Amino acid sequence: MTIVGDASKARFIAAIIDNIIAMGIMFGVVMLIPENLPAIKGILIVLVYLGYFVVLETFWSRTLGKYLQGLVVRKLDGGPSNWKTALIRGTLRILEVNPLLFGGIPAGLFVISSERKQRIGDMLAGTVVASDKLEWDANEDQRSVE
Repeated sequence: MTIVGDASKARFIAAIIDNIIAMGIMFGVVMLIPENLPAIKGILIVLVYLGYFVVLETFWSRTLGKYLQGLVVRKLDGGPSNWKTALIRGTLRILEVNPLLFGGIPAGLFVISSERKQRIGDMLAGTVVASDKLEWDANEDQRSVE
């Protein structure tokens, strides 16, 4: 059985919530840096924004947006996300969800067109974003609703 992720409006809404939160934190941190340090501001913009996703997915297997929408990041064997999968997913956001490179369109296109409903970061990390109501059985490579 092929494990398929979530490609519903819940994932889209979670992405909007997460981007608002990540950008709010990012702007809050960057505002604390003096104007005469633009390079530091630029580095922090990237690190804080991506850090929101990586830290939460490392320790919680989900971001706040995913939590509010009932979604969770799972490895293909059903296990929780870890630092490696979160770092891969987070790093690929630079290409997939970059406002200078068509925003979230590349990620969205991959989610709706891939067999497992994964974006590139999920494919490389071996993860899917799925409902937290699913029960995973790695031995049988199946999942079912509780």
